[in-house]
This record gives sequence, structure tokens and C-alpha cells, in this order.
Amino acid sequence: MAATCAGHMPWLEIAFDHSPAADKAFVGVEGANHGFLPCKPEFGDTFKRAFDYVDSWLGKPGRL
Repeated sequence: MAATCAGHMPWLEIAFDHSPAADKAFVGVEGANHGFLPCKPEFGDTFKRAFDYVDSWLGKPGRL
């Protein structure tokens, strides 16, 4: 999961591309900084959106 307001997006994309995992997804939290907090107020609750996504991903049948 990447934060789109952070400067490390290219490195995360490269790591994703090189990952041999069969079950993977590249997720960008729009407007989030490195701590998944909003870089501007108009992006809203980016921290909640990030962890809601993680919750839904982990909650899929067969995930754990």
C-alpha cells in the first residue's frame, strides 16, 4: 500500500513489479502522506480509508 503524497511511490511500484507473489495488489491511498494521514484537508480521513481497505482485504474468504 502506497501513500500518494509521499515521495517513495516509484520505489514501491518497482518492489511490487519485482514481487513473485501470486496474490498481490498495488494500492495507492489518494492524498495520504507517509503516515497515511492527509497531506491536505480536502483528502479527508485517509488513515481510515487505508485501514478499511486492509480490513476488507484480510476479511476475504481464504485469506488467512
